[in-house]
Amino acid sequence: MKNSDKNSKCIVPFDYYVTNMNINTPQKPENANNSTCTEIRNAWVGFTYVDNRGIIWIDVDRLNSILRTSKPRAKYELLQIDDSAKLRQGNKTYIRAYNLIGILEKFIQESKIGKRREYLKYSEQIYRAIRDSNDVLVIGEKYNAFLENERKGLKKKRINKYNIKNDELTGDILRRKTAEFSHIRNYCIYREISSDIENGLIVNKETHVIITKKGINDENELKELCIEKGWNLEWYKKYKNYFNIR
Repeated sequence: MKNSDKNSKCIVPFDYYVTNMNINTPQKPENANNSTCTEIRNAWVGFTYVDNRGIIWIDVDRLNSILRTSKPRAKYELLQIDDSAKLRQGNKTYIRAYNLIGILEKFIQESKIGKRREYLKYSEQIYRAIRDSNDVLVIGEKYNAFLENERKGLKKKRINKYNIKNDELTGDILRRKTAEFSHIRNYCIYREISSDIENGLIVNKETHVIITKKGINDENELKELCIEKGWNLEWYKKYKNYFNIR
């Protein structure tokens, strides 16, 4: 069930709201101001969501509290983050937490020893408490199990859909029994498209061994390997068109 943001009429595009989870938040720093710690905690717990993959998202309106900085500086830091890490819904913007943590770490390292540094470390600790909570881990595990189940049928689905009889890269006769579905964009890195049959090619086992040994991670690296080996490149344009890659 979707949750409405307290300060907006738009629907939050996530299924899980951190405030409804059991989070063991850390103790506040020694001699810290109670209201400041409450502000940091509320920014994380009250305005953070989890999608059905177990990815944590933050309402950017609270970045200044999380980063212990001014709103203009928080806005500036947000602009440095790639748009692929952001999600816009109505007049609200959310950012993936792991894209923000690098900025938080930078602030910690750049801060002098003192209260601000302790507040930043407290902010980081709350994020880790959310990330490592059982509720979030369970969501991630359920998604991983779903992907693994989907992955098992990719080879059969692609072969049947396109009536594939040859290795899609080498052109050799396909030995269907031992042939494999070879992901174009790495299964572990690009999990969101890992179960899409268009994100892979049917190849013989020895072709897949070569791809694996080369450590291919995406379409551009695979294209270079195809040029090196004299393999088919017809898939490349189709792939980019399908996923609207420019």
